[in-house]
Amino acid sequence: MTEHSTTADDDRSRASIIDNESNDSLNTDRAKARWSILRNALLAAKNPTSAVPNKDHYHSIHRFGGYQLLKPQVIESKKCDCWDALKRFQWDDGSSSNEDQKLQNLQVAILALAACFPAGQCLDIITRNGSLVGPDLFLSMMKDRLHPAVHLALVSEDTPSRTTILVQEGKNASNSSTRCFQYVLDSACSLFTREPMEMRRRLTLQDLISHRTNGVDNTGNICVWDSERTLACLLYHHYNDFGFLEDPTNILELGTGMAGLAATSLGLRLAQKQQHTVNITLTDGHSEGVENNVINQYLTKAFYSDNPKHPYHMLDIFVQVLLWTTTSVSQLPSQDVVMVSDCTHFQNFHAALAITTLRSLRVGGKAIFCQPNRGDSLNNFVSLLASTRATALVSLDWIDHPVIEEAHQRALNEEKDGVYDENLHHPRILFVTKLRELTDQDCRDYVQCQKNRQNPTMVANGNDEKA
Repeated sequence: MTEHSTTADDDRSRASIIDNESNDSLNTDRAKARWSILRNALLAAKNPTSAVPNKDHYHSIHRFGGYQLLKPQVIESKKCDCWDALKRFQWDDGSSSNEDQKLQNLQVAILALAACFPAGQCLDIITRNGSLVGPDLFLSMMKDRLHPAVHLALVSEDTPSRTTILVQEGKNASNSSTRCFQYVLDSACSLFTREPMEMRRRLTLQDLISHRTNGVDNTGNICVWDSERTLACLLYHHYNDFGFLEDPTNILELGTGMAGLAATSLGLRLAQKQQHTVNITLTDGHSEGVENNVINQYLTKAFYSDNPKHPYHMLDIFVQVLLWTTTSVSQLPSQDVVMVSDCTHFQNFHAALAITTLRSLRVGGKAIFCQPNRGDSLNNFVSLLASTRATALVSLDWIDHPVIEEAHQRALNEEKDGVYDENLHHPRILFVTKLRELTDQDCRDYVQCQKNRQNPTMVANGNDEKA
């Protein structure tokens, strides 16, 4: 779920730490070595420079299934009568005159339908201004975009304003089959996501080198991480325990991965309480994660399409690609709350994460981090947050919530043979309050702190100076 900075310093750091291969000589062995580095970051290996983790801790990150405070339930296609809204797509709905955007919107609709009806379902494409130009050509374009994840076939062109296609899950998809999952918050509210049926235990070469094409690793598209589910549960069911949030209206989530559950859950709770629009921005550095978040919102909106008074319709949700950088200039409006779940494992991007978080917050706003320790990665991130030399920029508050502590004790008692590892599986909640505006000097301090940590001899030699 980590997003990467694209500054020149960070590019040099990435090149020295992750890979030194030339632009035209990437090979499988080097990609595997990069995955070893990523895996060590997630597992907080004792010797992170080793190409092969120590046998004592060479185990799956997912051997423990998480606290399961918010449990996903797969949607069975036989029980999908409520999904009629998914079976129709309005081509010219007035939202965009751009043909590429229309194709992108249709792609989202098709992937959402395939997740709910993998065995096959017809999709009616409705137009106001006549039939689609060249249905065969149009279908060929969509096949090229969606192969091998989805199989498409033209069923009929009944009228000039309606074209029907058959949508099925692809039989030769390279990754795990995806389905629609439901996260039941309570009897009134649920969230719907598109996720793999099984956690992907084998990654492709493209996954391993995705930092070259996307500027970000692909950990957020492996699964929905338990820290995300835990934070979503707490903010929806125990919102009153965090009274100092002061009813925010602008919420940003960084590193959403494939789900964005935490920000959307908080938004639903606020919509119920405040009875007015809540603005939510879901961001990730990887385009696949961003597209999946668009699909999730499409699914949830479709489910509640027959209930115009549902709180979900009070959420104004925007989804975009956002890479973390070390500049003080924000690409977004000031936010009341910024949320981050399990994103501190790559310590080489701590400065970019801290700066992106704080430049996005208004003064007095709160950032909520829900992270396991993963070795010293979380503590090092917290130390970096407090490393600015001017007047205090942030205040830090650890929240020991009883729901998490009860789940932690239950896991310690029930999970044997090292299945549960507190270092990897016990999320901690940190609230960060922004006390003043972020300055360019603050950004330089954060970057320098990270450099000094990577090169401790600089501090020993008295080279810890402001950049």
